[in-house]
Formats: sequence, structure tokens, C-alpha cells
Amino acid sequence: MIKIGLGIAGVQVTSEGFKDRSEYKSCLFIANHQSNLDPAVLSLISPVNLKFLPKKQLFHIPILSTVLKRAGFFSVDREKKINAVEFLSGVIDKLKQGNCYCIFPEGTRTSTGKLQQFKRGAFLLAVRSHCNVVPVLIKGSYALMPKGQWYISSGTIEVKICSPIDAGKYKAEDIAALQDEIFQILNKEIKET
Repeated sequence: MIKIGLGIAGVQVTSEGFKDRSEYKSCLFIANHQSNLDPAVLSLISPVNLKFLPKKQLFHIPILSTVLKRAGFFSVDREKKINAVEFLSGVIDKLKQGNCYCIFPEGTRTSTGKLQQFKRGAFLLAVRSHCNVVPVLIKGSYALMPKGQWYISSGTIEVKICSPIDAGKYKAEDIAALQDEIFQILNKEIKET
């Protein structure tokens, strides 16, 4: 369905770096966020069933809410920090069961096409779950559907999957170091492409 929709819109997707499916268990994919196209593109090319952490507002849309819940997605309430422990516990349990999640640590789509500063939550989740973190670079989706644009332009989206990083080697006090490491990896990839 996603492939057909992107094809109709004239969007081609290329990817590099994905390994065999068996390499990705209990992984947290950390990707830059250029466009509303990003989750669809990552779902299309991923060898594993990636789950996302959509904002709470999407769970208010009747049919979409049912689909998201059945797919095992957790809602993120950006305004309330009260349920953070409960939220993290649920995702950590799912990661430990072998599920893979994708988080866009910028918190929202870029409005300039450039990489924004990362928020702490994704890295707290990674350290607490002792999972592997897989940095993901998305390039080209901003040009096809920038923030505020409702239609999709035709073109190519490139996705590069970087080598996994073991978050288990980090302690709670090292969350900022992991956050910076992933930021530097993606920032370097952006500059080299």
C-alpha cells in the first residue's frame, strides 16, 4: 500500500546499510525528521516491523487510532511529563521482547531541512532498555513535502542505515554522551552526502 502510494506520487526510495533481518532485535532506530513522508519511507524499506511513537493527537482520529493501537504503537503526550515513567516502561517492555521502534529525537519535523537539536527522551529510553541504537539518515524527503505543504512532489528519498551502537555500555549519567554521539554521526552523514 505504501509502495503504491509513493509510486503514484512519483517518489522513489533508495536505501543502503540495512543488514539481515536477524541483526535487528530489540533495536531503537534514531532518525532525523524531514517530512511527514519519513515514517512511511522507513516502514517501506525496513527489514523488520518498525513501530513508531506518534504524538497523542493522532490517537484522537477514530480509524487511525484503532490502527495505531492494534499495531502496538504508544502515544506520546508532548505537553505532559507526568506519564513519562509509565510510557517508558511500556516501550522498554516491548523492546525487551524483541520489538523495534523508531524515534525522531528532534521532536518535530524540521522547518529548514537542517538537523535540529535532539531531545533527551529517546536516549533515556535507549539507556534504560540496554538496546542497540541504529542511527538513520533520511535525505530528500524535506524537498518533496516540507512542513506546511499538504501535497507530495515527485523525486527521490535516500535512506542510510548506520552501524548499531550498544546503548548498554552507557550509564544513566551518560545519556547526554549517547545523545551527542548519535547527533554527531547523523550530522557528519548529512555533511558528507
